[in-house]
Amino acid sequence: MIGYLRATTIKRSAGSSIVAAAAYQSASELTNEYTGLTHSYESKGGVIASEVLLPPGTPTEYKSSERLWSSLECAEKSPKARLGLNIVAAIPTEIPEQERIRLAQQFCQHFLDLGVCVQYSYHNPIARDDRDIPINLKGLPAASPEEYQYLNPHLHILMPYRQLDENGRWKPRTVGQYIMQNQNTGEIRPMTAEEIKTVDATWEKQYLYRTSEGEKWMTKSAAEQIKDAERVHRFPRSTRHGIAAPEVEYLGSPQLLHDMRIWWQDDVNYYLEQAQIEERIDMRSYRDQATGKIPQIHMGPSAAHIVKQKNRLAAEGQGTAQQVRSILSDINKEIRRHNHMVDVFRAEEEKARTIDDQQRQVAQLMETFRREWISARCHDIELTKQILELEEKTEVLRERLDAYDSQSATIRTNISRLQAEIQDLKAERDNTIRPRDRKRIETEIESKKCTATRGETMLQQLLSTYGYDSDKDLQRDRRTLHDAEQQLEIRNQLLSAAKKQAADTKKKYMRMKEKVERMPVKYRRVITEYQRVERKNGYDRSTADLLGITWSTVIQVEQMVEREIEEEQWQEKML
Repeated sequence: MIGYLRATTIKRSAGSSIVAAAAYQSASELTNEYTGLTHSYESKGGVIASEVLLPPGTPTEYKSSERLWSSLECAEKSPKARLGLNIVAAIPTEIPEQERIRLAQQFCQHFLDLGVCVQYSYHNPIARDDRDIPINLKGLPAASPEEYQYLNPHLHILMPYRQLDENGRWKPRTVGQYIMQNQNTGEIRPMTAEEIKTVDATWEKQYLYRTSEGEKWMTKSAAEQIKDAERVHRFPRSTRHGIAAPEVEYLGSPQLLHDMRIWWQDDVNYYLEQAQIEERIDMRSYRDQATGKIPQIHMGPSAAHIVKQKNRLAAEGQGTAQQVRSILSDINKEIRRHNHMVDVFRAEEEKARTIDDQQRQVAQLMETFRREWISARCHDIELTKQILELEEKTEVLRERLDAYDSQSATIRTNISRLQAEIQDLKAERDNTIRPRDRKRIETEIESKKCTATRGETMLQQLLSTYGYDSDKDLQRDRRTLHDAEQQLEIRNQLLSAAKKQAADTKKKYMRMKEKVERMPVKYRRVITEYQRVERKNGYDRSTADLLGITWSTVIQVEQMVEREIEEEQWQEKML
């Protein structure tokens, strides 16, 4: 059970509208007075309940969703206005259906306590596949409404960043600040109108005055001491944007999101306890929980559609065959990769043998053998993974086809038996003279024909059950299974070749290393320096590119090879 709550800001600058969001979430038709546009989502399904909740003292006319959100749109004048908060929370399926609306109302009460209006919408859509067809528990198309699955109950909540007063006017989100100056100390400080009421008379507002020295901001007392000072206008100096109003500052703060998650956790766990469910949700991050878990990545609509398609194909049994065909399509690429790897290292070995400097030649050959050894081991590991995966998928495909063959064979045997009985009855009818007996036999023939027809229908239904549109698709999977069994043998041959290549190059490398160990110390030092230079050239990255694997895999295999070299040397010393 995973706790999920996400909150996003509805921004006019992003082309969003809180009226459109309300229409979508409530599956209704609403008109935006600010833009004049009508948003209609009346055909949307899965909306179980939607309601506007108002704090005490708010005019009841705002119970109308259209009235509430249209008035908010009109109150926000800026083209970059932040209209409100869109909250989405997942409701655990373990909570009974009749308790979910009460859970929504209890959660919304936290916002009402802050003095803001909210609209909640409870959605419980029917689970559908990538073709938008309702599915049953097995992931196949549902035959009736009783088989429908409801797997994603969730809650939408819209919350404005403003509060409504008792007269139905939206309170301002910001408060202006005047630039105040202390006549005794000269200190300058921005203050709101409420803060000005709390200070003494030595604090005065600044106004723009025109003097012989130019325009200047000063207080009225300071201007009286200058003879030619003339005030430009009657507006006092103020900050450009002001500050957030104290009563709404919390509504736009990160602390609200943190508290919101705690509220949701407590409310959900309360209803889980009431339903006698032992499991609980934890809205803390995995980092705060210190569980070592990794958070999932949110999937967009495109990714979700692909997942639905894969789930449908898997339910129909088609996904396994497609995966097998995908693996089989790479066999020639693996063969070409192996052959290319052999050519590359043979060419490097021949090039190394042409070096005149003996120490450099030895170093180059040793590094060539060592790199080929590592490459062959990497190829060995990759081929082993592929073979295990192919064997697993092939076994699943074989079991599926065997199950189909077993069931279809039983139906076909019964159809063949019925057809044989029909032929016998026809022969008996031709030899019967009495009309009554002939009529009885014809009735029996028609009955068996109907049964045989139902058998043919059952065969077609069986094809659909196993995910086949026609017998052609079935035969394609049979050929896929046949090809997979054949190519498993080829991949095993490739694996044997890779193992042999690794063993041969290991022997070459160890023989060369023994030869170096018998050389004088000064020669060994020169060879070691040459080897260090060769390894510094980043051959492990070129090996990764050659094999089409990750660099980290090459590094891991290189460490394995180094341990093997140490073990070989230790065994030689022990002998």
